[in-house]
Amino acid sequence: MIYLNVTPDSPLSQGDIIDCCPILVWEDLSTESTALDPVELKLRVIVVTQACDLAQSRATRVVVAVVHSAQTLVDQGVLKGKAITDQIRSHRVYGWYFLPSGPVPESIVDLRDLHTVPRSLLERLITQGN
Repeated sequence: MIYLNVTPDSPLSQGDIIDCCPILVWEDLSTESTALDPVELKLRVIVVTQACDLAQSRATRVVVAVVHSAQTLVDQGVLKGKAITDQIRSHRVYGWYFLPSGPVPESIVDLRDLHTVPRSLLERLITQGN
């Protein structure tokens, strides 16, 4: 089984998928705009920090990657369904990692879209059932 059901009192670990994680992003700075204000997005993320560092409480900040619904990427025209079935599922596309359906729909982890967030934030989201 690829997925384990965890409870809100489970410790944070590598591979945990967390919903509604606030991530700060900045608009494309290549435009004429001078605004540098970040935008907060609530995204599904997966923990990529080493499990041993999390277990020994060494990490106060945690690296996460954004997880996209595969169907949403197809609907938005970012990917074609055939690319998912032929290339991404067999791990032949750099930076994309396929997750089969389970507690979340078929998804794609974007390993090129990494963020560092406070461990305490993720732990709070877990206790809230996210």
